[in-house]
Amino acid sequence: FFNSYLGTSLVLDGIFDQAMFDAVWQFQSMFQIDVLNTWSEEFPGVLDNRPTGYLYQTTKWKINSIMCPGYEAFPDQLIIAPGTTVR
Repeated sequence: FFNSYLGTSLVLDGIFDQAMFDAVWQFQSMFQIDVLNTWSEEFPGVLDNRPTGYLYQTTKWKINSIMCPGYEAFPDQLIIAPGTTVR
């Protein structure tokens, strides 16, 4: 997805490396309102709306909504992954 949508040259090897992290960060920056603002609204004072570089619920949803519009509903409950450190 990122290679075609962002013009990156990611190696398709299943490894979430720095290049993938950077591509996710760039994507999140482009779609901050859809992908990140919901988190800062849901968890005020805990999370903000800066890109994280991690592909999780709302980032996955946005990718799917671009590739297959209407296929997946927006997550009705946002969950911070166990073991995640927040500021």
